[in-house]
Amino acid sequence: MGSDPPRTQKIATLQKELDRVIWSSSVLGMETNPTTLLSGDSVKTSAAFDIQRLAASALDSATLSGSCDMLSSAGLCLDDSFSLAESGHYSRAARRAIDSLEYSVGIFSQEHRKAIALLG
Repeated sequence: MGSDPPRTQKIATLQKELDRVIWSSSVLGMETNPTTLLSGDSVKTSAAFDIQRLAASALDSATLSGSCDMLSSAGLCLDDSFSLAESGHYSRAARRAIDSLEYSVGIFSQEHRKAIALLG
């Protein structure tokens, strides 16, 4: 994790890039569905970003409260998720963000249920 920007900044940067690509494609009259446009991935990019936000928030809360024994695993999963999203693999990014949630707050948490619902 070292000198990486904060997780929320990474999410914001990815969202801005997605918005830029969608805007550019609409100006050019191209397909504006971000899923098709960017990767053909089956998960909507906005869902992947929303799941990453849930995971980042849960990890930050768990870190502050000291309530998680698996913080390093949760952090690694979330970092993997960011890398996957940056390379356009949104389904895999969403899955790794969910893995992070499972490590940080567990499978019975409200955040985990929200993330699963976002996958549709």
